[in-house]
Parts: sequence; structure tokens; C-alpha cells
Amino acid sequence: MEIDQEVSDKGPDMEVAGKKYPSFTKRIIETTLTVRHGQSIVIGGLIKDRKSKDITGLPCLINMPVFRYIFGKESKEVEKIELIILITPHVIVSLGDVDAVTEEFKNKVESVVKMFE
Repeated sequence: MEIDQEVSDKGPDMEVAGKKYPSFTKRIIETTLTVRHGQSIVIGGLIKDRKSKDITGLPCLINMPVFRYIFGKESKEVEKIELIILITPHVIVSLGDVDAVTEEFKNKVESVVKMFE
């Protein structure tokens, strides 16, 4: 079995010849594996760390090292996102198997939807 997973995000705008254009980041997992019917596997994770720093306060005074801490506020934010991929393949041999797998998938989706309602 060959598996490819891609996650794309909008990146910072890029300036070219005085005009701003959107950029995109892409993370990809590609693997080839052999697995038994009904055996679950984990294909690693796509990890993204995002750090941001913001300084607010009186415009002229926050640029001065000592006054920045008196007349301004500095905030830092760290965000970590990890996507872990779990796969459980099912081999479909007959039309009866198709119906059973479809019903199982439908029940799983309904239970997840109910969790977020």
C-alpha cells in the first residue's frame, strides 16, 4: 500500500516588485507499507511550531529599551500542532463486505459529529 498525506497552510505574504503575493507552506508524509487486514498502523506525525511575539504600548517609548518595560506590554505565544495519522485497512472481497464497511464508517462519522454538537 502506498500512502501520501499533505497539509498545506497559507504562509506570510511575499513582496515582489512592490506587490504582495500569498505564499503557502506544505508538509508531506509519503510511505509504502505492508499491513494485515484490520491491523492499525501509525504513520508518524506532521509537526508544526509557530512562535509569535507582540509588543504594545506608547509608540515612541516602546522602542527604548528601559521604557519598553514601563510603558509597554510584551506578549509571547507558542503554538504546537501535531497531526498523527492512524490507518486501519480493510480488504473488501464481496459486496457484503462493502455494505459492512460502509455501515461501520457511517457509525464512526456519526459518533464524531455528535461529540462536537
